[in-house]
Amino acid sequence: MLDLETTDICIYDPMGSSYIIRVRALAEKLATCLPDYTPRKYRVQPYQSDLGVQVDSYNCGV
Repeated sequence: MLDLETTDICIYDPMGSSYIIRVRALAEKLATCLPDYTPRKYRVQPYQSDLGVQVDSYNCGV
């Protein structure tokens, strides 16, 4: 999620996985590709949900 007013990029990882490292790097790279009329500096931070970490799985029958 990108918020132009607060210059925040929130990354969401509901499973608490190790992929968050790659997603964070991708978010930082995409921030440099934004149009010129957007702010140039952003804070990349994890999105904290009130629901907690997802513990169930959707792999039915596996």
